[in-house]
Amino acid sequence: MIGIYLLLKTDTKMGLQDMVREPSFMPVMSISEEYDLKPYKNGYFIMPTTYQSKINGNFILSVTAS
Repeated sequence: MIGIYLLLKTDTKMGLQDMVREPSFMPVMSISEEYDLKPYKNGYFIMPTTYQSKINGNFILSVTAS
């Protein structure tokens, strides 16, 4: 199960309050997400993750912007 967290980048320790989008974990080998983001002074963190810890696997993260 994989998903993608989208968080606001902060100057301090990030927490749940910085989450823009929580992942909807899916039992798939590939996932694609599309975001329409507003400019934010510090930017964003895009964090792909597995549902459970200590589950390793290969992935490719591709980001495009206009």
